[in-house]
Amino acid sequence: MVEFFQMRRRTNILRLGKLARWSGLLIAVMGLLACGGSSSAPNGDNSEAEFGELALSITDAEGDFLRYEVVLKSIVLERVDGTQVRTVPRSSVIDFVEYVDLAELFYVGQVPAGRYRKVYVTLDFSAAEVVVQDELGEANTALVQDHEGNKVDELQVQLRLGPRHLLHVRPGVPAALSMDFDLQSSNEILSTDPAVVQVDPVWLADAALDHEKEHRVRGVLKSVDLTQQSFTLRVRPPRYRGNDWGRFKVAVDENTKLEISAQHYVGAEGLVALAALSEDSPMVVLGKIQQGDSPLFLAQQIVAGTSVAWHGADFLQGVVISRSENMLAVQGWYRHWQSERRSSLQKYVVEFSENTTVSQLLSPDLDWTANDISVGQRILVLGEPGDKILDASAGHIRLQTSQIQGSVLSVTPLTLDLQLINGRRPGNFDFSGTGTSPEHDADPQLYQVNSQTLDLGDLDIGEPIQLRGFVSPFASAPEDFIAQTSIERNRQGRGVNLFIAWREGTDNPFVSVGANGWVINSSEGNYKVNRGIGQISLDFFANSASLIAADNALFVIKQHSGEAVTFRDFSEFDRNVHEQLAAGKLVKNISAHGYVQPGGSEMGVRRLLIKLK
Repeated sequence: MVEFFQMRRRTNILRLGKLARWSGLLIAVMGLLACGGSSSAPNGDNSEAEFGELALSITDAEGDFLRYEVVLKSIVLERVDGTQVRTVPRSSVIDFVEYVDLAELFYVGQVPAGRYRKVYVTLDFSAAEVVVQDELGEANTALVQDHEGNKVDELQVQLRLGPRHLLHVRPGVPAALSMDFDLQSSNEILSTDPAVVQVDPVWLADAALDHEKEHRVRGVLKSVDLTQQSFTLRVRPPRYRGNDWGRFKVAVDENTKLEISAQHYVGAEGLVALAALSEDSPMVVLGKIQQGDSPLFLAQQIVAGTSVAWHGADFLQGVVISRSENMLAVQGWYRHWQSERRSSLQKYVVEFSENTTVSQLLSPDLDWTANDISVGQRILVLGEPGDKILDASAGHIRLQTSQIQGSVLSVTPLTLDLQLINGRRPGNFDFSGTGTSPEHDADPQLYQVNSQTLDLGDLDIGEPIQLRGFVSPFASAPEDFIAQTSIERNRQGRGVNLFIAWREGTDNPFVSVGANGWVINSSEGNYKVNRGIGQISLDFFANSASLIAADNALFVIKQHSGEAVTFRDFSEFDRNVHEQLAAGKLVKNISAHGYVQPGGSEMGVRRLLIKLK
């Protein structure tokens, strides 16, 4: 075996398992920078002299998990000639819940050029911490088992790219591989008390990137190029400060916001301040991949220097679930700088005083106080630790961006039936004291939002919506939340996740089949429809679900053997599904992610996965 180069083939492919709520893992492999070697593509797959530079990223979305932490042991790519290439240099602890609505770039490196047809991902569950929440929002640590009821240790999953959609890695030519770990189809929560999760993995893969997805990259500064309005950082994976996992170039424009050692900048002036930092200063960057012949990563937000939370200090990060006098109850975890470890998810008491300094992420204002910290707010705390107590009376608390999800009850003022606050159900919170008087305390069933900075357009009553911003100051409601951005609205309609399962499997999953879609026979299946941000009316899917393939949709067939095969062409996908049904296979479940136009009768599908047995 050659690390990151050739590996001896593993013959035993283990499996993972079923349902939770829509969630995902994306591993994107993209050639963002030109690399050494010949400028022409190799003639075959046996050329060991040519390499392409690849970048890997991870993403996830909110659901019924409050924590889903496992060890990512390896990601191995297999070329068409059977050569296996190991990408990441060492194992890494990953909590999928951290990567909500964004992709984390955590590795950039060179791999041999060639055409790749398979991906093997090995996950270690032996010390996993999987925390689920019940309907009331109570957190419970789950036992993870396979479909036979055995405790899960190390599992390897296998994914095969369609023959017409292989990953091509060539010197100087951008390449991309996106892998989406579908937590909804991969995990089934058998019970919440005691908590038991059955896992059997379902993956999606595509040789392309989602340019609409926000990406995050963490590392340390290497250099700044003022002429090119860019900088290069050394990528470091989460919780590993001593290892560089490649170098990555980031562009800055006039709209890029920067916070550097508690000072605030915009655009070019921020880049000048960045150049004044010493090499190896810590950085966290949020941005997007810009489309074009030469993909460019453009930064939208940059936090650097001593403003970076993990810059030489222990800290608590979590969500305020209640407040009284000078104490906060926070559900979160504590990170230890020296050991590079963090605690299990638990409840902490944070003590504060008038001497506690308070700031808000990327805000230049200096007049923040403890009065701005309210129930539901996501925070980061620096202070003196005790036994589940953190004394921040002489410390610092930073308000971080929070996220709420719910269904619209009224547009003016914007009022929501709240389903989630930072991924947690409202039953997990005590809103006492949040209002100007007890009758004005925040009510999750009538949650009022300040939406003055948003263009909500044709927002409808009953529409699910997902917002980012900050919880209103304590004792100031009504207006419980100050929204800054709205997520995934008005792209093509209301975002929807549809999951239909047949416990014993079915040989009759379709009412009809068209040139670019199916009408699903959902009358006999168990199904749910959601966006992770509120329930969509089930009447639309009461007896059948009309699914139409959107442009650039991705389709996946998950075999009972554990292998998943991806397609880009619906007719090719449909033909393979019907060949499997004709051979005696049954459909276990169907998972679709897409959109429904207000008042429409069809679901436009961006991702469609069918699991066979």
